[in-house]
Amino acid sequence: QNRYGQLATTLNNNGYDPVPTPTDVSNQGGLSGDTVVFAAGGNECTFCLTQTGKIFAFGVNNFGQMGTPTNVGNGNPNPTPIDISGNGALNDEKVTFVASHSLTTVCLTETGKIVAFGYNYYGQMGTSTNAGTSISNSTPIDISTEGALNGRVVKSVAVGNYTTCLTDDHKIVTFGINSNGGLLSSTNIGTSDPNPIPTDVTSSFPSPL
Repeated sequence: QNRYGQLATTLNNNGYDPVPTPTDVSNQGGLSGDTVVFAAGGNECTFCLTQTGKIFAFGVNNFGQMGTPTNVGNGNPNPTPIDISGNGALNDEKVTFVASHSLTTVCLTETGKIVAFGYNYYGQMGTSTNAGTSISNSTPIDISTEGALNGRVVKSVAVGNYTTCLTDDHKIVTFGINSNGGLLSSTNIGTSDPNPIPTDVTSSFPSPL
């Protein structure tokens, strides 16, 4: 499906028809002349990292999950890959990994930063900025010094309505919704209250033998 341009082509934009034939989009927008080394899909938006260190986004951007103000607040398609490398906290950074799910995106950079943008109702961006609201966050925010992330480098991250990070010192740090105990914490369990402060929950795991 390519309703929002998440396939980097205008084919079947604004519709629900399938696009079953693989299509070469390497010459679309700023991807032309560069080499994609990593790609990730979120909720109807897509990200590409290139060999030259750039990050491109395309698809839907209703909550700023593409990291650009383009078409924030509406469901218009964005089929042309947009270079977001210089936006907000991504400026002068080389993104090495990107994870996107639902309406929130998190990036890891070569210098060890963790950067988030998009929807933050449940605090899944790891910041109190607009937590508990449906306000979009299209400007990438550096959350490296928030809570238990401070002084640590995130090596891997998984993003949803709650976010889980694995750090360089083998800690598990979580933030976001905890309605079903996904944060491995008793804080606000069984509620939809936001938990925007990154919390070290490593002690929730049994000690190794």
